[in-house]
Amino acid sequence: MTHRLLPVLAAAAFCLAITGCTQSVDGSAGTVVAGDAGPSAGGSVTADAAPPIDPCEGTTGCQYVADVDVDGDGATDQVGIAYGPGGVQVIAGINGERYEWVQPASSGSQVYTDPAEIYRGAFALSRAQGADIAVHLVQGGGNAEQFAVVSWDGNELVALPQPPTADRTGLKTEGIWYLGSSHGRQDSIACRAPGELTVNRLTAATQEGSPVPGGGRREENYYLFSGGQWQPNGSDNVPDTTFSYSWDAHANAFSCDDLGVAP
Repeated sequence: MTHRLLPVLAAAAFCLAITGCTQSVDGSAGTVVAGDAGPSAGGSVTADAAPPIDPCEGTTGCQYVADVDVDGDGATDQVGIAYGPGGVQVIAGINGERYEWVQPASSGSQVYTDPAEIYRGAFALSRAQGADIAVHLVQGGGNAEQFAVVSWDGNELVALPQPPTADRTGLKTEGIWYLGSSHGRQDSIACRAPGELTVNRLTAATQEGSPVPGGGRREENYYLFSGGQWQPNGSDNVPDTTFSYSWDAHANAFSCDDLGVAP
């Protein structure tokens, strides 16, 4: 038996010394992650990453919008947005598998239907690793803008809850973020550290040509994402004169670095 193993052991020693590959006792070669000296140096041997997929394959009305790490494993995933009779779909290709989240169709003329317009970016909102996908569903048109933020919970794509807003009353759909953009008020989201955000509210110093008592204000409410919810983490309220009636919620509702790269 010893004589039969000698060629295999010699091949293994040569392989490790010259190429850094691994060698099993049956002589088959494995793969070591680049820059990793193997298990003996505290590293780990991993399989090759799954090849990327087209998230829009087989889906009508879909556009491949971004490459970004969605599940937080450090590998690039593929994101597609689709609109059809069933509503808005956010589709992610993760480790070679296809996942989707669907928001049923809304009615009215203010609904966004172009995938490029629906997709607003991939942001580090709720997690230290992995991007959340922001989509604009319905233009305000005098009412609140309607967005959704789609995240990864370890098994599937899910809609994040909106940070709590005391004055947002009435009929609401779970998973929709309602941001004011009219009547002298502008709501927006600012990213802080991953897992933290600020909900900003600007109010105008004048409304319909008349001064507002106290002038313009900026209200900032801070939140941490914990236990599947946004937890209040302080607030501030200061005078502010930056309100502009030409502000565009579609372009500016999320003040965050976009982690997504166009495919």
